Amino acid sequence: MTAMRYSIIMIVGLWLSVAHAQGQEVAFASPSVEEGVRQHLGFTEEEPIGFAQLDTITTLDLSHRGITDIRDVVLMPKLRMLDLSDNRVGELQPLCALDSLEWVDLSYNALRGINDLFFSSAKSLTVNVAFNHIRDFSLFGSMSSCSFVLEGAGLQFDENAPYFEVFDFYADVDNDDNPFVCYRGFTNMEAGTSLICGSLNTAAQMDGNANSISLPSHLSATTQAILSNGVMGDTTWVVPPTRRSVADGGELSIDTQLPESYEIGYLQALHGTVSANGLTLHYTAPSPAVADTIYLSYYEDNRTKGFAQLYIASTQTPTEVRAVAESSPFTMSLHGNILHIEGCSERWKEVKAIRVYDGIGRLLDLRSPNSSQDVDIRLSAKHSVVIVEVLLGKQRLVTKVKAQ
Repeated sequence: MTAMRYSIIMIVGLWLSVAHAQGQEVAFASPSVEEGVRQHLGFTEEEPIGFAQLDTITTLDLSHRGITDIRDVVLMPKLRMLDLSDNRVGELQPLCALDSLEWVDLSYNALRGINDLFFSSAKSLTVNVAFNHIRDFSLFGSMSSCSFVLEGAGLQFDENAPYFEVFDFYADVDNDDNPFVCYRGFTNMEAGTSLICGSLNTAAQMDGNANSISLPSHLSATTQAILSNGVMGDTTWVVPPTRRSVADGGELSIDTQLPESYEIGYLQALHGTVSANGLTLHYTAPSPAVADTIYLSYYEDNRTKGFAQLYIASTQTPTEVRAVAESSPFTMSLHGNILHIEGCSERWKEVKAIRVYDGIGRLLDLRSPNSSQDVDIRLSAKHSVVIVEVLLGKQRLVTKVKAQ
């Protein structure tokens, strides 16, 4: 087996040398990889790609593309940094042909083993295999040129041992006040996994992908949600949208009813002032009081467990009136650790500051754009959800952005 795989690598190297010499146009095996390479190079679909262009690529982001076949990476022999996160990669042999590779992100893929990397020709390689379910470690101790980031990886040294790995499980609420839960995980246990919350008991698909399930809209109190197959499970709590009224300059205390093991984070309200004491929020209204919104996150052991929105109405207005932030003039998307924000140039000129928070309310990035161009904000790590606050003239817009 060792000789066979080594021969394959040698044959690939010889073919690449001949193709380079002949100046051939590149034919990709994976359309998804080709699309990522074209975007990296700034090429249109019609422009031919030659080996001369591929020789210039040292870093490449191929995350979030549904990639299963990575044979095309051997076409880029100078690759040093490669992001393949959030795909469906299961076979790693092509990486072994990359002598210059120093770092590869394979988190959130379909890896069941890492033994293929035993044949890597890289001198020093760091591999992030977090959030895979690794079963085969038989050559793990022999890979002297490779180091691995295993945090969050489901490790199963006995292939027949049962496992139930939950990587993400948190509650949320959208702008229509419909609560739901998001989850991602794996299991090999025969019993079907279900989500139980209040009167809801429905099947949950533990296939490693990011999934969501809508919850009963009539939830009136903080309610536990359980993701379980009857033997193993995980829990979170759902804080449904809450509406309260307050007089001019008045004060409110809002008990989140979360377990004592939880902590809360929040963004300042659009108009009033917010503080927290344990798991209780305190709100002071402006004078005159106006409709307002509080954005709340909660977490346990530094792990995001949910988000909520709390609405405050003035006693001078009907209680059903709630604060809704003006629709954002910007479109935002989160891919890996890159937050992309785009909008028309006229609105960009009004932006005073952009703040980015993680799911537990910690500030990740603060910047004051000085142009009318769309921006990419590179965060120091990947997040399932970030909260973006834009100071736009006299407005304060808050948007929750989920990873794609």
